[in-house]
Amino acid sequence: MVDKKKNNTENNENPSNHAWRYFELHACQRISLIRYFIIVLSLYVTGSGYLIAKFKDKSCMEEEGVIFFSMIFIIISIIFWWLDNRNRKLIHIAEDSLREYEQDSNLKDIHKIFMREKNSSSCTIRHTFCFKTLFIIAILSACIIGYYSWNHMSSPTSQAATAEIAHSTNKVETTH
Repeated sequence: MVDKKKNNTENNENPSNHAWRYFELHACQRISLIRYFIIVLSLYVTGSGYLIAKFKDKSCMEEEGVIFFSMIFIIISIIFWWLDNRNRKLIHIAEDSLREYEQDSNLKDIHKIFMREKNSSSCTIRHTFCFKTLFIIAILSACIIGYYSWNHMSSPTSQAATAEIAHSTNKVETTH
């Protein structure tokens, strides 16, 4: 029992174990964050697509709904982007710590993973680039969809349809 406690204490005091757990925690958080963003993106696209398909109806409620969902989605996307940047910075802190440990250790070069990764120039596309691209495309798409809805709502045919509904509602009320 004493040996087990001694091993756990030694593992916890080892700076590389601490840095590795820190790296692992924030890397997993970053991937989870992107998964949740994909779910939110899917819900937004599905909901907006459904409402846009209803644009041929004679009401502006769908257009207003898409504009509202677009604005909310843009805000949520920006929050996800900020959280991703925070996790990325925390991951870099752990990577720097692990690189320093590798540099100070007498490991073979093949086992110095973080140092090799930093020095390699073969990896040109990174997670950060892909995630930023995803956020930018999602935000721009939401802006375009919101603008399209606003344009559709303020178009003369939409206003004429709204006036027609109001006129037909007045006819029904006067006949009763």
